[in-house]
Amino acid sequence: QKVDPRYLSEDDIGFTIGPRINAASRMDTPEDAFFLLATKDESEAGTRLLHLEKLNTDRKSAVSLMTKEIHTRLKTKEEIPDVFVMGNPDWRPSLVGLAANKLAEEHNRPAFLWGRDGNGKFKGSCRAGGGISVVRLMEAIPEVFYEFGGHHASGGFTVREEQIHTFGERMQEAYKILGNAALVAEPLLVDMEIALDDISQVLLRAQRQCGPFGCDNRKPLYLIKNVKPAEVVVFGKVKEHTKLVFKTTGIAKEAIAFFKTPEQFNIVPTTDT
Repeated sequence: QKVDPRYLSEDDIGFTIGPRINAASRMDTPEDAFFLLATKDESEAGTRLLHLEKLNTDRKSAVSLMTKEIHTRLKTKEEIPDVFVMGNPDWRPSLVGLAANKLAEEHNRPAFLWGRDGNGKFKGSCRAGGGISVVRLMEAIPEVFYEFGGHHASGGFTVREEQIHTFGERMQEAYKILGNAALVAEPLLVDMEIALDDISQVLLRAQRQCGPFGCDNRKPLYLIKNVKPAEVVVFGKVKEHTKLVFKTTGIAKEAIAFFKTPEQFNIVPTTDT
């Protein structure tokens, strides 16, 4: 079956690539991957594979630089916002989703990141955190966008040019106005009860075989009862993070909760018996 490469998405291919114009724009369209899959010439396939490997390395480097810039910006903020909204015209819209996912996971709150595409449009991706629906947030301020879509955990959007400078403020307003209406109620389903010593490389290898994980295939949730930390450490510039240190024969020696101090837990972690 013949496939027109113009209609392949990066989800079909597995990574983002594009025409040979310059290092930045080569991450947007999938022709190179299509021609690699379509060719029957071993030499040509090898050449195209090397080219794709270089593009993938470039992509990882771009995401790393983007993440570093985000963390640098966060250090300048006196208070972490309820919803992260960050952008840079030099960021590639096809890559911001990777950084948004990491940011949402690290800080347990929604993250909206944007860049500018080859047509000058401000496009981005968003990822959920803290049980907040990114779609409900965008639906609260539709006039900000040319278009948007997705599901509760992940989405994409195009911001109107006249709204880009106030995008962050509008998103914070939407969060405050919606309140609990922005939350997505999901049942907490425990997959298995284990002991701390059971967390081993063998368990992690078995877990990886169940992947890839996403909205329709959630990461396993384990229940560990009667765990007492050997140390409770509060760290960070203003002592806003908590680290628990455990004595165990397993590999889970530490657990970290960002932007959460011990007294904010439902059960305050302590080394007392």
